[in-house]
Amino acid sequence: MRIVLDTNIIVSAIQAGDQLNRQLLRLAFSGEITPLISTSLFLEYEAVTQRVDVMRNCHFNADQAEQFLNALFSVCVWVDIYYAWRPNLKDEGDNFLIELAIAGNAQAIISKNVKDLQHGELSFPQLKIYTPQQFMQIWRTKT
Repeated sequence: MRIVLDTNIIVSAIQAGDQLNRQLLRLAFSGEITPLISTSLFLEYEAVTQRVDVMRNCHFNADQAEQFLNALFSVCVWVDIYYAWRPNLKDEGDNFLIELAIAGNAQAIISKNVKDLQHGELSFPQLKIYTPQQFMQIWRTKT
């Protein structure tokens, strides 16, 4: 299953105590799901994991955070986006997630901000948008 992991999933997974988002990453590292990555998402993951406020609540130091991202990127499929699908979401900064999902033929986007991703001018009925809880519940029933 090809999926897009919103940055908030990565942040929650590396911070203390969030087992649900860590389970998502375990699925990715074991090859059970395939995360997609693009230039925009790659840069956002890197920028966010270097923020002092994020790292303050993390068990990683800067070198370990870089190693973690490198490991994550090694299981991701890189997707070049040549055509910009502009779903025109309320938050312009979220449009690239939809673009990545469509360009990479993803089945789902997993985000803690589901509402922000669901009400664009363009709709893509084949693309599901789940919270981590929703995705894991569906995943458990399929396996």
